[in-house]
Amino acid sequence: MKVSFAVVLILLISPLVLSFLLPDKEQDPAPEFDTELKADAPLHLYENGEYNFGRYAKPIVDPNIHKITKLQKKIQKKEWHFLSISTPHALIGLAISQLNYAATSFIYVLTDDWTDQKQIMRPLGFGASFSESSVKGCSKWNDKIAKLVIEVCNFKDTITVQAEGTLNDSNFIKVSAVIDTNSDSLALAYPIGPHRVAYTLKQAGMPVRGYYKLKDRRYEFGEDAVAIQDWTRALPKRLTVWYWISINFVSKNKRIGVNLSHGMYPKRVGNQTLGLENGIWVDGNLHLVESELIVDGEPGTGVLDEAEEWHCRTKDGSLKLTYRREGATVSGLDVKVLKGKLIHSYGTYSGVITIDGEKHVLKNVKGILEDHYTLW
Repeated sequence: MKVSFAVVLILLISPLVLSFLLPDKEQDPAPEFDTELKADAPLHLYENGEYNFGRYAKPIVDPNIHKITKLQKKIQKKEWHFLSISTPHALIGLAISQLNYAATSFIYVLTDDWTDQKQIMRPLGFGASFSESSVKGCSKWNDKIAKLVIEVCNFKDTITVQAEGTLNDSNFIKVSAVIDTNSDSLALAYPIGPHRVAYTLKQAGMPVRGYYKLKDRRYEFGEDAVAIQDWTRALPKRLTVWYWISINFVSKNKRIGVNLSHGMYPKRVGNQTLGLENGIWVDGNLHLVESELIVDGEPGTGVLDEAEEWHCRTKDGSLKLTYRREGATVSGLDVKVLKGKLIHSYGTYSGVITIDGEKHVLKNVKGILEDHYTLW
């Protein structure tokens, strides 16, 4: 049975129109909440009639969203799980996203000599299943037509990754990895409004074991392999913008993981605007970044497209980095009620990061920079 293009377009656009017509509860003032990092997390994101807004060094086991209509849950809820694994000679990134009006996945590799990727979008959320939480269940993408299979399973102290596919330039990739998550988390339950929440869990600098295959050659993940994860479930603001920086490397025999954002989850402190998900991990121990991140340009303004180099630093001078882009997955829509562009770029960082008085010098360290602007 053939389905006309008009029917497909109506099926894709209808949820976006409904999203536009839904009441925008983010106009209500968001409640104040304690942003001090707590050692233990509550079991549930929502209990006793309210959300447990806050920052936690452990994941929330049950991050389900409540107090919204079924229509809001279907249209406004967004979920994604991103993972990357870095070695001195390769960076592998993969993601599964469930946006409900569409499901997306991608996988890419950046080596010392070449880069390749594959990116897929399916309308109405087809193709993706999402895990219950960051510690339970599996997120899956199985697309035999596009020749890409991804399965990420979450357990209490580990994540298993199985991915296999043919990339755009016909390069074959396979990843079989176990990531050790028995380290500090940065779990944030952030109020978009009194009944609207964004929950995100970040971990970086995690050890990895297993292997990956590129073309016809197999590579083992050794002690110099480190990983990051971003597991997010949110009812985000209709207009959402951010820069996101992710770097993982080994320096002075220490596993270093960097997670920084600009524009997302802000908190005003004195004359600074801090990012509440900003942190650096050293051998699994989290160090919060308590200085404002200063970047080139604002998200969505095209700076990342136009500049050969991009710079960021903290006000206190503990971080000074220059980024050079090597490749990117780019997705975007412009259908009046929904506009946006996500540039998930990968390249190299150079500069200096100072942690507890110890300097770590980066020279062409592979990493990620996202530039995101969406009206969804």
